Amino acid sequence: MWQARGKASACANRRAGIQARQRRVLFAQQGLMTVLAPITCDVGGCRKVAVNGARYCADHNRPLPQQAEENQAHERQRTHNEPWRKWYHRVQWVRLRGLCLARDPVCKICNRNASTIADHKVPHKGAWVLFCDLNNLQGVCKPCHDLKTATEDGGFGSRPIDSNVPVVTGDTGKQYSSSSVG
Repeated sequence: MWQARGKASACANRRAGIQARQRRVLFAQQGLMTVLAPITCDVGGCRKVAVNGARYCADHNRPLPQQAEENQAHERQRTHNEPWRKWYHRVQWVRLRGLCLARDPVCKICNRNASTIADHKVPHKGAWVLFCDLNNLQGVCKPCHDLKTATEDGGFGSRPIDSNVPVVTGDTGKQYSSSSVG
Protein backbone atom coordinates (compact mmCIF):
# COMPACT_ATOMS: atom_id res chain seq x y z
CA MET A 1 0.00 0.00 0.00
CA TRP A 2 2.76 2.44 0.92
CA GLN A 3 4.66 1.80 -2.31
CA ALA A 4 1.55 2.37 -4.39
CA ARG A 5 1.01 5.81 -2.84
CA GLY A 6 4.65 6.68 -3.40
CA LYS A 7 4.42 5.73 -7.05
CA ALA A 8 1.18 7.62 -7.46
CA SER A 9 2.64 10.83 -6.04
CA ALA A 10 5.75 10.44 -8.20
CA CYS A 11 3.51 10.09 -11.24
CA ALA A 12 1.51 13.14 -10.21
CA ASN A 13 4.70 15.17 -9.76
CA ARG A 14 5.98 14.06 -13.15
CA ARG A 15 2.62 14.91 -14.75
CA ALA A 16 2.65 18.36 -13.12
CA GLY A 17 6.16 18.98 -14.44
CA ILE A 18 5.14 17.96 -17.95
CA GLN A 19 2.08 20.22 -17.77
CA ALA A 20 4.21 23.17 -16.64
CA ARG A 21 6.62 22.57 -19.53
CA GLN A 22 3.70 22.41 -21.97
CA ARG A 23 2.36 25.73 -20.65
CA ARG A 24 5.79 27.37 -21.12
CA VAL A 25 5.95 26.06 -24.70
CA LEU A 26 2.43 27.39 -25.40
CA PHE A 27 3.34 30.79 -23.94
CA ALA A 28 6.47 30.91 -26.09
CA GLN A 29 4.55 29.92 -29.24
CA GLN A 30 1.95 32.62 -28.65
CA GLY A 31 4.63 35.24 -28.03
CA LEU A 32 3.63 35.68 -24.39
CA MET A 33 6.19 35.93 -21.62
CA THR A 34 5.90 35.47 -17.92
CA VAL A 35 6.38 38.74 -16.05
CA LEU A 36 8.65 38.78 -13.01
CA ALA A 37 8.53 41.39 -10.30
CA PRO A 38 11.44 43.86 -10.52
CA ILE A 39 14.35 43.09 -8.22
CA THR A 40 15.86 45.94 -6.20
CA CYS A 41 19.59 46.48 -5.81
CA ASP A 42 21.34 44.42 -3.09
CA VAL A 43 23.33 47.40 -1.80
CA GLY A 44 21.84 48.54 1.50
CA GLY A 45 19.62 51.58 1.16
CA CYS A 46 19.58 51.56 -2.65
CA ARG A 47 16.04 51.27 -4.02
CA LYS A 48 16.88 51.22 -7.74
CA VAL A 49 15.92 48.30 -9.95
CA ALA A 50 18.62 45.72 -10.67
CA VAL A 51 19.88 45.43 -14.23
CA ASN A 52 18.76 42.42 -16.34
CA GLY A 53 18.26 40.04 -13.44
CA ALA A 54 21.58 40.94 -11.82
CA ARG A 55 21.95 41.60 -8.10
CA TYR A 56 22.87 45.29 -8.44
CA CYS A 57 21.58 48.41 -10.20
CA ALA A 58 23.52 50.21 -12.93
CA ASP A 59 25.25 52.46 -10.36
CA HIS A 60 26.52 49.57 -8.20
CA ASN A 61 27.09 46.96 -10.90
CA ARG A 62 30.86 47.27 -11.37
CA PRO A 63 32.98 45.02 -13.54
CA LEU A 64 34.33 42.10 -11.52
CA PRO A 65 38.05 42.65 -12.24
CA GLN A 66 37.87 46.22 -10.93
CA GLN A 67 36.03 45.09 -7.82
CA ALA A 68 38.50 42.24 -7.25
CA GLU A 69 41.47 44.63 -7.58
CA GLU A 70 39.92 47.01 -5.04
CA ASN A 71 39.31 44.14 -2.60
CA GLN A 72 42.88 42.88 -3.00
CA ALA A 73 44.32 46.36 -2.46
CA HIS A 74 42.17 46.79 0.66
CA GLU A 75 43.33 43.42 2.06
CA ARG A 76 46.99 44.26 1.33
CA GLN A 77 46.61 47.54 3.21
CA ARG A 78 44.94 45.82 6.18
CA THR A 79 47.67 43.16 6.30
CA HIS A 80 50.34 45.88 6.14
CA ASN A 81 48.74 47.84 8.99
CA GLU A 82 47.89 44.73 11.05
CA PRO A 83 50.49 42.01 10.35
CA TRP A 84 48.81 39.62 12.81
CA ARG A 85 45.95 39.12 10.33
CA LYS A 86 48.11 36.37 8.78
CA TRP A 87 47.87 34.42 12.06
CA TYR A 88 44.24 33.55 11.32
CA HIS A 89 45.42 31.24 8.50
CA ARG A 90 47.75 29.20 10.72
CA VAL A 91 47.04 25.65 11.81
CA GLN A 92 47.23 26.67 15.49
CA TRP A 93 44.36 29.13 14.99
CA VAL A 94 42.22 26.66 13.08
CA ARG A 95 42.59 24.15 15.93
CA LEU A 96 41.99 26.77 18.64
CA ARG A 97 38.89 28.02 16.83
CA GLY A 98 37.53 24.48 16.60
CA LEU A 99 38.13 23.90 20.32
CA CYS A 100 36.47 27.21 21.22
CA LEU A 101 33.37 26.57 19.07
CA ALA A 102 33.08 23.01 20.42
CA ARG A 103 33.30 24.35 23.98
CA ASP A 104 30.82 27.20 23.35
CA PRO A 105 28.16 25.96 20.89
CA VAL A 106 25.78 28.82 21.82
CA CYS A 107 26.72 32.51 21.63
CA LYS A 108 28.16 33.73 24.94
CA ILE A 109 26.74 37.23 24.46
CA CYS A 110 23.10 36.71 23.43
CA ASN A 111 22.66 33.03 24.48
CA ARG A 112 20.30 32.50 21.51
CA ASN A 113 22.18 31.89 18.27
CA ALA A 114 24.73 29.24 17.44
CA SER A 115 28.29 30.49 17.85
CA THR A 116 30.11 30.72 14.53
CA ILE A 117 33.04 32.97 15.43
CA ALA A 118 35.80 32.46 18.01
CA ASP A 119 36.12 35.96 19.47
CA HIS A 120 38.95 37.31 21.62
CA LYS A 121 37.50 38.65 24.89
CA VAL A 122 40.48 40.97 25.27
CA PRO A 123 41.66 42.22 21.84
CA HIS A 124 45.15 40.85 21.25
CA LYS A 125 46.40 43.65 18.93
CA GLY A 126 49.40 41.57 17.93
CA ALA A 127 50.23 39.90 21.26
CA TRP A 128 50.82 36.23 20.41
CA VAL A 129 50.16 35.11 24.00
CA LEU A 130 46.69 36.69 24.01
CA PHE A 131 46.01 35.43 20.48
CA CYS A 132 46.67 31.79 21.41
CA ASP A 133 45.09 31.79 24.87
CA LEU A 134 42.00 29.54 24.87
CA ASN A 135 40.75 31.27 28.04
CA ASN A 136 40.73 34.55 26.08
CA LEU A 137 38.39 33.07 23.44
CA GLN A 138 34.62 32.87 23.47
CA GLY A 139 32.17 31.52 20.91
CA VAL A 140 29.83 34.22 19.58
CA CYS A 141 27.39 34.61 16.69
CA LYS A 142 28.19 36.98 13.80
CA PRO A 143 25.73 39.78 14.75
CA CYS A 144 27.07 39.92 18.31
CA HIS A 145 30.69 39.79 17.08
CA ASP A 146 30.10 42.62 14.60
CA LEU A 147 28.53 44.80 17.28
CA LYS A 148 31.28 44.06 19.81
CA THR A 149 34.06 44.68 17.30
CA ALA A 150 32.49 47.92 16.08
CA THR A 151 32.20 49.13 19.67
CA GLU A 152 35.84 48.28 20.40
CA ASP A 153 37.35 49.54 17.14
CA GLY A 154 35.18 52.60 16.62
CA GLY A 155 33.07 51.30 13.73
CA PHE A 156 29.52 52.47 12.91
CA GLY A 157 30.35 56.02 14.03
CA SER A 158 31.19 55.09 17.63
CA ARG A 159 34.39 56.10 19.37
CA PRO A 160 36.87 53.34 20.19
CA ILE A 161 36.99 52.19 23.79
CA ASP A 162 40.21 53.20 25.55
CA SER A 163 40.96 50.97 28.52
CA ASN A 164 43.19 53.65 30.11
CA VAL A 165 40.37 56.19 30.48
CA PRO A 166 38.34 55.77 33.69
CA VAL A 167 34.62 55.30 33.19
CA VAL A 168 32.18 57.32 35.30
CA THR A 169 29.65 54.96 36.89
CA GLY A 170 27.23 57.64 38.07
CA ASP A 171 27.29 56.38 41.67
CA THR A 172 28.01 58.69 44.58
CA GLY A 173 31.37 58.52 46.29
CA LYS A 174 34.37 56.87 44.66
CA GLN A 175 33.54 56.52 40.97
CA TYR A 176 36.76 55.24 39.46
CA SER A 177 38.34 51.86 39.85
CA SER A 178 41.88 53.24 39.43
CA SER A 179 43.99 53.34 42.57
CA SER A 180 45.67 56.59 41.45
CA VAL A 181 42.38 58.49 41.50
CA GLY A 182 40.89 58.78 44.89
